[in-house]
Formats: sequence, C-alpha cells, structure tokens
Amino acid sequence: MGGMGGGSGGGQTAVEVMVPGNKVGLVIGKGGETIRQLQRRGGVKMVMIQDDNISSAHEKPLRISGDPHQCQRAKEKVLEMIDEREMKVV
Repeated sequence: MGGMGGGSGGGQTAVEVMVPGNKVGLVIGKGGETIRQLQRRGGVKMVMIQDDNISSAHEKPLRISGDPHQCQRAKEKVLEMIDEREMKVV
C-alpha cells in the first residue's frame, strides 16, 4: 500500500452527498443543530456547499470529510434521512 504524498496516517478522505434542495433544511436542522449532531456522532466534518445565487430547488452537495469508514457511515445516515419521507409513503 502506501502512496505518494504525506498526510495524516489516519487516511483522511472526503465524500459528497447530493441533497435535494427541499431536504437541505432537514439535514442542517434548526440553527445547524442536526448537522452538528451528525458531525459529533459520526466523528466527521460536514459542509453544505451552498450557492446562494441558485434557487433552493437545486440539489446541493454535502461534503463529509474524515476517516473513510466514518465518512461512509455518515453518508449512509444522511441518505437515510433524505429517503425517510419517501419510504414512509405507503
């Protein structure tokens, strides 16, 4: 293994999740509460890439960075949150 370039031995990575415009508020939560909780529980850093000049209907990338395994878990958690409402429609 081992590759070019130094960096933390922890092997940091970053993944992006596309969040539908109407779910951005759901992921961020009131005053950023939900996204802070997700970061704390997941041990990752999350940044919603906001383009203020784009209408909120567009998808926005949520960048999750940290340990590869934790990023993957955090990504699944976010995807679950996004999908939850659709799944409950029976």
